[in-house]
Amino acid sequence: MGSDSVFAGVFELDDANGICGLVMSPEDLLDALTSLVDKSILIREEWGTTVCFRMLETLREYGREKAEEAAQFVDLRRRHHDWHRRLVAEAEWISAYQLEWITRLERQNSNLREALEFSLAGDDDAAIESSLTMTATLLLFWLTRGRFNEGRNWLGRALARKTPGFDGRTRQGLVCRERSRRSTGRFLCRS
Repeated sequence: MGSDSVFAGVFELDDANGICGLVMSPEDLLDALTSLVDKSILIREEWGTTVCFRMLETLREYGREKAEEAAQFVDLRRRHHDWHRRLVAEAEWISAYQLEWITRLERQNSNLREALEFSLAGDDDAAIESSLTMTATLLLFWLTRGRFNEGRNWLGRALARKTPGFDGRTRQGLVCRERSRRSTGRFLCRS
């Protein structure tokens, strides 16, 4: 239960496998999730043809406390962040799969926010680059969903980070590079 507490909102089987599957086989993970559903610790939901799981917030807080006591929660959050960073990077915005990606990211929205919070809490260059890359990539998602303020908020927070290795021009360059790469050059960047 401690591992599943890293998820905010719903998560899919491949999310659990990507984050928690490092310590168990896919079969054992499915058995564990089924057991947690049978015990009403997890709730099974269907989003169209996709099966998702969700944990009640009080149980999530309890699981988080247990993971923190076992000194596992920071590692779980790092794996959660890395998984969602890769998920966002794989999104195919300009393709026949665009609607499926928008739907999946919509389901994962709470988890994406958690991953962004984790990257914004880091104080090293890798965390800053991760927050900039994720926000720049997610701009198209936020635009398609009409979440202009949310996109502006995350991007502003990522750009406001202060570290010696990233000056303003570097930050803007990263964001512009990512936006251009993701949108096939339809956005113009100012220096």
